[in-house]
Amino acid sequence: MSNMASCEVGGCCFPVKKGRTWRRRKRKCKNPKDCKYTVDCFPALVNLSKWMKNRCSGGSLKPRLKAAVFRMTGRGLMTVRGLKTGDIVVQVPREAMITCSDVFSDEKLSYPLKYLNLKLKAMEVLSIFLLHHRWLGAQSEWKHYIDSLPVTYTVPSFCTEKEIRVMPEFLKTIVQSQEDDLQSCFEKAQKMFGLLCVKNSCCYLPSLTDIRWAWFTVNTRAVYMKNSYPNPTLVDEDICALAPYLDLLNHSHTAQVETGLSEDGEFYQIKTLVPYGPYEQVFINYGPHDNIKLYKEYGFILPDNPHSSVPFILDELLDVMKDCDAIENAHARKDLLYEKQMIIVSHNFHKNLAMSSDGPSWNFEVATTILLMTADELSQWQVVYQNLTGMGHRHLVQCCLRMLCQIKLDHFNLVLMNMEDIEDCSEAFACAKMLVRDCCLILTNAERSLQC
Repeated sequence: MSNMASCEVGGCCFPVKKGRTWRRRKRKCKNPKDCKYTVDCFPALVNLSKWMKNRCSGGSLKPRLKAAVFRMTGRGLMTVRGLKTGDIVVQVPREAMITCSDVFSDEKLSYPLKYLNLKLKAMEVLSIFLLHHRWLGAQSEWKHYIDSLPVTYTVPSFCTEKEIRVMPEFLKTIVQSQEDDLQSCFEKAQKMFGLLCVKNSCCYLPSLTDIRWAWFTVNTRAVYMKNSYPNPTLVDEDICALAPYLDLLNHSHTAQVETGLSEDGEFYQIKTLVPYGPYEQVFINYGPHDNIKLYKEYGFILPDNPHSSVPFILDELLDVMKDCDAIENAHARKDLLYEKQMIIVSHNFHKNLAMSSDGPSWNFEVATTILLMTADELSQWQVVYQNLTGMGHRHLVQCCLRMLCQIKLDHFNLVLMNMEDIEDCSEAFACAKMLVRDCCLILTNAERSLQC
């Protein structure tokens, strides 16, 4: 029986062999509760590190970090001697990175790219590169990087059809959007590899499963690096690159870093703006993302994420207004709904309708305030720009928002019951359930904060 397990880290699942060496490392910690990490000797990472050091002169990683498996966050990078503010924690040589420019100049891929003249997104270009070099196997100069990559991810697209059917609508919409991207990439990749097969007598045509792996490898691991002279066949910005080893760093909303190329342009660097003690895990910051964004793009959520919120749409607010007869002076306040809706949409108040634990977004409160105005109040609706707290019907606004929270919470609780009925679920779906629970908690806290 194979002694293999799947280590799920930051939305990624790696194959991890747990043999006697691994068990000896675990025994070094006498009290498991006090053991925050174990040294990560995953062979593919060891080989990757050696490959990067041999690939170019000048070193690669600056030996400040070591791969480790942390009890709370899984695989990541930790300090060895500690770091001071302003220290460079990781620097990857430009030669060890993969950009769209590298793909367009690749010995084998350059021909079909030029011949077919496909209109490609940067994500598609990098995905095709990964698929090609994974197929090359031992013949690829990027073999050690390919071997170090996860075999699967925990973003919504990796949920099964059965799991997707019981998801809330906003997650189904995300899945459909991801599938549309994958299908587009699949069709272009089929043409590319089809031409390669004819030219080189190879017989590899990527499946949709292959595309899904490559696409989300790029999506979850690429760093921001803008190309000032992008290839004209690209239909979007050339702003992403793959940086081996660097992508082991995990995200934290509290991390403070500076990223970018060194002054001489030879290295991609990450500099910490906060100090770290010895043997602490080092984090980067993807940006002020809520948990829905983190799940969609990276396949994980953060507990107590201060940026998290629950999305709403204008139709939900309109439905409550139409059906609510309990509000004060209901008939007068439900008049002119079409006119009110036009004001809201024309001024983009219908966008970013969201509820956080602290209460509604500004747009959400403004849209609700306008919908609850009488005809006289509506003639001076611009007052919302100056003073929302002084509106005479603010208590009605809060009651309506609280009602919306309760309706959405009841719906999510029902959805969650159906989600819990799925047995032996995927890791991606397990993350979806955690996200819905997080949404329920946010709505519960928001409802308490909205006192009528």
